[in-house]
Amino acid sequence: MNGEPNTNPQVPVTTLAGIASLTELLPELPLPSSSVGFGDSRSLLFHPRVAEEAQRLLSCQDPALVEQLANSLALTDADHIELKEQYAGTEVTVEVKTAPPLLEGILRCNPAVFTGRKG
Repeated sequence: MNGEPNTNPQVPVTTLAGIASLTELLPELPLPSSSVGFGDSRSLLFHPRVAEEAQRLLSCQDPALVEQLANSLALTDADHIELKEQYAGTEVTVEVKTAPPLLEGILRCNPAVFTGRKG
């Protein structure tokens, strides 16, 4: 701390607010393999109420929320994000007709929001 630069990466506390324990975060980290055995649940939605709230928000059709999310996603630089091996190099298209209402609204607002191209 005596004028030395901090070399430890810092993660905002709010980023980890929805995680019950760091053990649940390990499968999401870019590690060769996890060192802890996991149950069948691979979700970070650790509590049924959190899962219910996520489902409620995905079903939401609030135009203000849709616009805010579309704008935020369009401004987000994702070049540093590494995809898991099974998804890398695959072109995934979202079928708007079967997408949750929130995703459908975002795609209608900006169809290229997930491609990195401005739409």
